[in-house]
Amino acid sequence: MLGFFRRRDRAESLGIGFTAVFVFALAAPPLVVSAWVSPEDIESGRVSLSGPCPYKATHGVPCTSCGLTRGFAAMSRGRVGDAARYNAASPWLYAGTLLSALASGFVLHSSIQRLRQLRRGAAQAPPQLGEPA
Repeated sequence: MLGFFRRRDRAESLGIGFTAVFVFALAAPPLVVSAWVSPEDIESGRVSLSGPCPYKATHGVPCTSCGLTRGFAAMSRGRVGDAARYNAASPWLYAGTLLSALASGFVLHSSIQRLRQLRRGAAQAPPQLGEPA
């Protein structure tokens, strides 16, 4: 992976870095919140992260995203079976979110390293022909 970054100039590294920041900013907060809040806190009402589901209130049946918050909280505690009972998609979405956060964090780190290399290289590079010394 680092070989990929060695071939990138400053603008490309910045673009990749900004994209990684964006993906990380979307993926990390649900993981942090799910580690902080337990499913039991949500069910008991001690913690309320959102209002009642309007679809469930209107139609009387859960929507496709009902239970995801509790499922993510269960996944953060390693309770895959509980997470699947809250919402069958939550283990898969949690895994995808975790992989996105880890990958974007790694890419961001690599981008920053490459930008530092480019900065050091520019400071140490001898002047080119035709440039003032």
